[in-house]
Amino acid sequence: MKGKEDIKIDGNGDTKVLKYNGITYSVANANSIYTHLYWDYFIPLPLLFEKPKVLIIGLGGGTIPYQLSKIYNDIDIEIAEINEKMVEIAKEFTGIDLSKFKIYIEDGATVVKRKRNEYNIIILDAYINDRIPKQFLGEEFISDAYSALKEDGILAINYARRLSLLLEYITYKSRLRKFFNLYELKKGINSKNSIFIATKKLTGAEIFAILKSKMSDPQEQFLLDAYSRIV
Repeated sequence: MKGKEDIKIDGNGDTKVLKYNGITYSVANANSIYTHLYWDYFIPLPLLFEKPKVLIIGLGGGTIPYQLSKIYNDIDIEIAEINEKMVEIAKEFTGIDLSKFKIYIEDGATVVKRKRNEYNIIILDAYINDRIPKQFLGEEFISDAYSALKEDGILAINYARRLSLLLEYITYKSRLRKFFNLYELKKGINSKNSIFIATKKLTGAEIFAILKSKMSDPQEQFLLDAYSRIV
């Protein structure tokens, strides 16, 4: 990763915020596994699989691997992070033991390209400042991700929406639909982020039915509500 890097950790009571060039990259709450922000909406996805294998592209402060590894015992997580500096920052930010994970210090698009039928879930949360790097927006990456996933796999993407990126947003969804069944979580997350759920096999109705049968903790209700409106 090139250019300016101003990385700060700010504290607000029990909540810590990691900012990269002024952009929030991760949030951690000392009293809860949940942030009630977009990271949480990846949490239910491992419930769709037995012994899921997950690739996370973009480590940030480690919020997503921290959450998943705390909640699930039988999960295999790999991480692709192009900026080696973020690995040490994630250890400081969440206290996560990254030795439990296989970490690729390289472009996540390169990692995906050499994989075949390997992952149940690929989570894309890679950003340079407030933009997804262009290599993840193209049809080549989408095709490679499709090949890297198992037959019922899911590509889940955090996409930060802005009016100025409306054409990119529409084009990206069109490219994803060439390969996947595409669903979108918007309500309940925030006004600026969507979570794309791109599936090789499962329908939105099937996803919600499985999650409803497995999620009974009242603390998870906000997540179940979001998936009940999967579109």
